[in-house]
This record gives sequence, C-alpha cells and structure tokens, in this order.
Amino acid sequence: EVLRGNVTIVPDKMVATRVGTVSIVRVDETLPAYEVAFSDSVAGGISPLTAADGLSVTVYAVDGDGNPSNALHGTLSRPVVGTVVSFNDLVIRGAAGSGQRLVFVPSWRDRCLLELVDLDCSMDVCCSSPPAFTIFPYSLLIASPSPVPNVYEGEG
Repeated sequence: EVLRGNVTIVPDKMVATRVGTVSIVRVDETLPAYEVAFSDSVAGGISPLTAADGLSVTVYAVDGDGNPSNALHGTLSRPVVGTVVSFNDLVIRGAAGSGQRLVFVPSWRDRCLLELVDLDCSMDVCCSSPPAFTIFPYSLLIASPSPVPNVYEGEG
C-alpha cells in the first residue's frame, strides 16, 4: 500500500530550558526566556518543522501546591517553526511564592508515546517542565508621610 498526501511526522521528545541566569524573579516582571527543543527519541535530530505543519506549544503555570494557576500572562501558545520554540514574554501576575513551575505541552500530545514520561510533569506524557522557581514580591518602602525636620543636638 502506498500512502499519498502530506504526512507530518511529529517529534516525540521535547525539553524546555530556561535561557540565561537570573537570580531573582519578581512578581509582575517578565520571566527569563524559555526554549523548548524537539528531537526524536530514537534518531536524535529531526527535520525542521514549518508553519504549514500547524503544530504549536502551549505553556501553563502550576503553583507550589501543584494546582494550575491563572497568573501566567504573555504569549502562551506559539507555533513550532524549526526545532526550537522560544517563549520570551511570560509574566506571573499577582502570585508570589515558591515551587512555581511552567509546563510546556505540544499540540500533538494525543499522538505521543506512553513510554515518554517526564517525571517533572507529574508522570504526564509528552510535556516538559523545567525546575521549579520562586516568585518574590517587591519589597515595601515605608516612608514618613511628611518630611521630618533635621534636628541637631544643641539647637534651640
């Protein structure tokens, strides 16, 4: 039997990594960029994907208790063009705390193999989750409501 038409072969392995080093991540500030790279678990590399393939990656946030969070903002879904997808405008709004995690999921998740489980994705199939991080609140500056006059010792 001969198959006719276009068949998109989807990658079955993806790894999301944080780009660069940022020591402090604050609430309402842009997160460091993340890249999601694709490969084949057997052959290694893959042919670059194109926009015509219609594939995408979506990211969502999970709070420190493992619950999905609606605090993530930015471009949450991006098309796969080539072999790497970059997320560079993500912001967590109003949700400081430790154990925050991003989870990246491909649009072809239903075609992923059950053997490819990322333990950081809670035993889920075909997703990638870089290490957890802490979102710090801004520190508060407490200022006097009115200027305090300078008083020097010995002045009368």
